[in-house]
Amino acid sequence: MTEEGCILMTIVRYDPDTKPKDRYPREIVSPPSPSACCLEKMKRTGRMERGEWGWPYFYKRCQVCGYTVREFLGPAEMEKHVLERIRRRREGLTRHTRPGVRGGMTSVTRVAEIGFAKVKR
Repeated sequence: MTEEGCILMTIVRYDPDTKPKDRYPREIVSPPSPSACCLEKMKRTGRMERGEWGWPYFYKRCQVCGYTVREFLGPAEMEKHVLERIRRRREGLTRHTRPGVRGGMTSVTRVAEIGFAKVKR
């Protein structure tokens, strides 16, 4: 539990007596403390997830000893993530701009209202 009394949800089980195993997304068995190899051999595993307060993170696991932690996105990476989501949203709004096509005029209207992109005629 944290200082605020919230339980942090994780699929990582720290167990000194069990061999490390990567069963992402169900469970990751990890040694309870890092080793010297962890400084250079940590790699992201799985896909990005959302933490308890909505902050994106990845699981990061040592390729040698199996030690695993959650790596939350830092400010620069978070900015990149947000800009990518905005770009994808823009593409989704402008993908179908002809009447009669799924999304039709609604997409054109929304793009014009929001001002995300120029509408080609």
